[in-house]
Amino acid sequence: MSIILSILLVLLAICDVVLTNKIIALGGYERNPIMRFFMDRLGVFWWAPKIVLISTVAAVCIALPYGEIYIITMSAVQAYIDYGNLDVYRKLKGR
Repeated sequence: MSIILSILLVLLAICDVVLTNKIIALGGYERNPIMRFFMDRLGVFWWAPKIVLISTVAAVCIALPYGEIYIITMSAVQAYIDYGNLDVYRKLKGR
């Protein structure tokens, strides 16, 4: 079950990357200063550190006792971020 939850977390992070790129293409911006730092330094590959970090954390959590709880919590936070991005995308798309 932990592996499936980890895959879900990584997929949610990928959705965040895709939505963020769409928002930026519509004239929006990245509000997270850490991700802005990576955007400035890595250009189109800004997403790589995010995906690597999330994948690593998910892999570590698989090995932890009660690791599923951590993965579920991170997935819930990431889903909330994705929902916010989707809302921003819809507003920018509709203007």
